[in-house]
Formats: sequence, C-alpha cells, structure tokens
Amino acid sequence: MNSTLGHPLGTALARARTTQLAGERRLLPMIPPNFFGISFGLAGLAEVWTLATPTLGVSDVVGRCLAVVAAWVWVTLVVIYLSKGTRRVQEDWRNPIFSPFLALVVIVPTLLAGVLCEVELPAGRVLVAVLSSATIAVGGWSTGQWVINDLYDECMHPGYLLPTATGGFVGSIAASEAHLHLLAEAWFGVGMVSWLLVASIILNRLFIRPRLSAALTPTLALEAGPPMVAGVAYHALRGGSIDALAAGLGGYAVLMVVLQLRLAPIYLRLSFTPGFWSFTFPTAAVGLDGIEWLQTTRLSGFTTYTAIVLGFVTLVVASIAARSVLALYRHQFFPPAPAVVAPSPEGPPDSKPRDITSWAGPQSRTTGRAAPGAGDCAPVYAG
Repeated sequence: MNSTLGHPLGTALARARTTQLAGERRLLPMIPPNFFGISFGLAGLAEVWTLATPTLGVSDVVGRCLAVVAAWVWVTLVVIYLSKGTRRVQEDWRNPIFSPFLALVVIVPTLLAGVLCEVELPAGRVLVAVLSSATIAVGGWSTGQWVINDLYDECMHPGYLLPTATGGFVGSIAASEAHLHLLAEAWFGVGMVSWLLVASIILNRLFIRPRLSAALTPTLALEAGPPMVAGVAYHALRGGSIDALAAGLGGYAVLMVVLQLRLAPIYLRLSFTPGFWSFTFPTAAVGLDGIEWLQTTRLSGFTTYTAIVLGFVTLVVASIAARSVLALYRHQFFPPAPAVVAPSPEGPPDSKPRDITSWAGPQSRTTGRAAPGAGDCAPVYAG
C-alpha cells in the first residue's frame, strides 16, 4: 500500500498530478507554475541591460526589446497555464511544492512595469502601484495558505522566498523607478522582514533535512536572489549612497555568491530541465547589484567591469534559452501529459496510487529521498 495514502501531504501531492479522463484532448501543454521563471529571468536580464547602458554609453534598445520579449513570454505562459482549468490551478495553489511559484504571475509584470517607467512614467506609475500591491497581497495570501496547510520540511525549498521576500524587494525597486518613495519604503520593509524569517526556515531545512531532489536542486540558486535585490532596492531608496546597511547587504551578497560557487559542481551534474530557469533571475540579480556597486564606487575601470558583468549575465541567460529551444525542438521541454485513468468503482482517481516520477522532467534524475512518513516530495516537476 502506498505510504502516502490517507496522509494530508500525500493527498496534496497526488492532486497536483491530476489525471485526464479517457478521450480528453488538449491543444496546449499543461505546465506547472515554475515555468513563469522563464519570463522572470528575461525580465531580470532586461533590468540589467537598462541599468548598464548609461555606463557603457550605448543605446537602451536592447533592454527595451528584452522587456518586450519578457512581457510576451509572460502573456504566453499565462494563457498556457490557465488553459488547464480552474480546478488544476486551485490544486497548484494548495500544493506545497508548486504554490510559491504562483507569485511570479504578479512579480514579473511588477518588474516590467518598473522598466516601463523609463519610457512612460504616468502609465508605469499606475501599473507599479497596482501590480506591486497585488504582489504583496499574493504574498500575504500565500503565507496564510501555508499556515493552514499541513507543511513538511521535505516539501520546503528556496522557492518559498519568492512570494514575500523577493516579491517585496522587487516591488520596492519598481516603486523607486516610479518615484513612489513611500511605497518603495513600505515594500522594502515587507521584503526585509520576510527574508529574515523565511530564509531562516529554509536554511534550517537545507542544513538538517535530506538533500533536495535533483528536480528541486536548481531552486537553491534562489537563495542568492533576496540579498541581491535587497541591495538594489536599498541603493534606489538611498540614491546610491553607502551606509552600514548597504555595506552589510553587500557583504552578505558576497557570501551568497561564494555559497553558489560551492554548489556549482552539483549544478553541473544535473540534467537539463525547464527548472534551469531558476538560475536566470538570481544571476541577473547578482549583475544588478554588482553594477549598482560599480556605479556607486566608481572604481578604476568600472566601465570595463560593467561590460564584463553584463556579458556574463547575458551569456548565462542566453545559454539556458538556447538549451530550452533545443529541448523544444526535441519535444523534451514540456512535462509529459497526465496519465489517462478511467473512472473506477474503488474511488476517484485522486485516491489511487500512481507513478509520479515522470513529473521530474523528461531528462531529470530524481532521488526521491524523503524522511519516512513525511510524504514523497522529491519526484515532482518543480526543478
């Protein structure tokens, strides 16, 4: 008998991998919410180009084009995601693996609205005010959902930093770009407090519980996101001046970069999945924070260093994008269709055990290591 049957967590995970009734046909693939990381990474790259171009003395056309591409990808993903129906979206919302990624639905347009302020301030300000507020609302609602859900250590991952910590800082950056100073300060406070609280829980899970599965391993890169965007948000609030808090955030950002370098051998052993897009926004955030510091300190040769940072971020995102195009060509990018399960007198499909390892992606290798009795959180298509 499946050990997760009758267990609240096992039920939630089973519902996330819903089934198709016999004869059902789909025109669009069914995607999990972490696919919105694609548009998040592209939006981050657009921000890096927008920030770097004044220093390099080149046209900002690349940054604007990237923002348009990110917006187009976001709209496309929203259409594809919603095509799977309200019931499956609600199941993702309640799922302990997928639910944190749903915040990207509002975080991405918030970031892009900040970019819009560079060319159309009045419209951008309205969008920033509305979307950043929506981001905070989603973060608060998600937190409440986690309070009432039965969560287990093995199901938590660094993606839990997205709705409130990363979302708060992104809202603050966008509000600063829209010249909404008080709103920027408020959202910065949300990001800081949430980061301190949630990050401690995540690190506790990473330190003392079994290692994340291969499918979820790319989410470890998200640990680097909050200190970087916190630094960018604080620079925007302070007008580029350096004080004790700015220096402290910069120091912790360096620590997170070193941590990611230590994890690099683990990343290199992974097989490619769409979850690799989890690497893109943290990389862009490192670039943003680094360029902010270069522009503030005006080190000798800072223009050259800015070009190097911009080139590195662009190379990482472009490499993952190219690998994604190759996976699309090989029909290996989207998750496999849910299994066809006919109605059974023994009960609804959700109550039946099924093989869930296919959700780890067409080429991923999952370990499935979870503590006994805690439910199977590892083999899902989240990484």
